[in-house]
Amino acid sequence: MLDVQAADTWVNEVLSASTDLTGLLPLGAASIYNQIPPAGVFPPYVIFSGIPAADTTTNGYVFVGANFNYSVQAVISDTEGGKPLTDACAQAIYDAMFTIGVAENGFWITCSRAKPINLAPQLKNRPFRYGGGTYTVSVRPL
Repeated sequence: MLDVQAADTWVNEVLSASTDLTGLLPLGAASIYNQIPPAGVFPPYVIFSGIPAADTTTNGYVFVGANFNYSVQAVISDTEGGKPLTDACAQAIYDAMFTIGVAENGFWITCSRAKPINLAPQLKNRPFRYGGGTYTVSVRPL
């Protein structure tokens, strides 16, 4: 498995496995999407996507690992719970994503939040609240 595939798989798995997060979403883990939800899906849901960044760490010509930035955010309508639901989802995302290390798919994966996301409705014409964060996922071969 490629390092980027391992990172994508890990992010999806930890979010889907979080009962704190899935319990806040109407369809549970089925309300978590990579990049964009399918047409016709309405909030609340969670989206995650990789953000381009300088990612490779080497020691000379030896690959040491890769770092990937992910935006992970709950999308909530004010009529579906507003700020309290957005804040609860953001906390559940943080709790699920933060790890000091786990071995998975042939890689050692660590994750920490780089910065929070907290956007109110109607900010720059956004009709929904967004809460979550930007996370750095580090992937090192075992």
